[in-house]
Amino acid sequence: MGAATPRQPGRSVKDQVSSYDTSSSYTDSSEPLPPLLARAAESDPRLTRLDLCFNKQFMVLSGQQKLQALEQLALGKALESVRLDGLGLDNTHGATLARLLRHDGNNDGGVRTLSLQSNSLGEPALLALAKAVSGHPSISELAVCHRGLEPQSSRPQTLQVCCSQVCASPGQVGNQRDAMSTLAVSTLLDAMAAAPRLTKLKLGPVRDEVQRRRHQLLTMEAVERARRERAGSPELKRRANSPELKRRENSPDIKRRAAAAASKRLSAQMKERASPIPRYLLWLYLLWLAMLAMAVPIRLAILAMAGYACYGCTCYGCTCSGYSRNRSAPPPYRA
Repeated sequence: MGAATPRQPGRSVKDQVSSYDTSSSYTDSSEPLPPLLARAAESDPRLTRLDLCFNKQFMVLSGQQKLQALEQLALGKALESVRLDGLGLDNTHGATLARLLRHDGNNDGGVRTLSLQSNSLGEPALLALAKAVSGHPSISELAVCHRGLEPQSSRPQTLQVCCSQVCASPGQVGNQRDAMSTLAVSTLLDAMAAAPRLTKLKLGPVRDEVQRRRHQLLTMEAVERARRERAGSPELKRRANSPELKRRENSPDIKRRAAAAASKRLSAQMKERASPIPRYLLWLYLLWLAMLAMAVPIRLAILAMAGYACYGCTCYGCTCSGYSRNRSAPPPYRA
């Protein structure tokens, strides 16, 4: 046997990430984190959706390193959807996160979806986000509520403690892992009212009943406004008035299929209305008839056993005065 190969000293995940080592075994995406951040900073047109939820490379970074990574994301202009759930972000990252939502007034530019669930963003960070969202022309979804962490079975044991102990600093108000403060909720709702395309604002548990109802009302109004915009868009009108669509609507095949579907629905309704009587109702009816038929004989048998005798009266049943305990007594006089 040859000589044993000397064991190489191991490197921590943090050292591998900070040194931009692409051979890390804890990568969550198809490429390491540093090149991914570089592509976002350079506004790579092929990178419009960035999902770093519970990214192990990001979670092991220090607070300053996370801030630098977020600043790289804020430099780019091609991102449309950014998901940063469960990364341990706090109030020190609020201003940088708000810069992710910058816009130049173009309705089609900027981030449209931003998810920051399961972090430790307090009231200052939430207020900064609300200021950035207010008047944003293109954002359609913002999630800042608390959500359950990633299943523990899918994370290494060395990282479970780091993930489970992400919490706010003492005295922090409006922590995501608790109900948000009234000021933060109110400011976010004001920002939702000022954002024309924001239809989803995930706040988590809201303690104030008035704010909760206002959130529901603003959500319904935003959804209805988006529906009306889609219905009144020139593209939909052009499609509705297109000759191709009219030709399909007037085609004999389409009419035949519609008539067949309507006939099937009508036959199903008729069968449902003409359904046979349930068997148990039929048996109950027959039992009731049998009881009626046996009522008079049973009553006569009971009276006979009690010692009464009938003398052939013509009345129905056993209510006449022709019954007597004395069987030898003559029948009553009949006129």
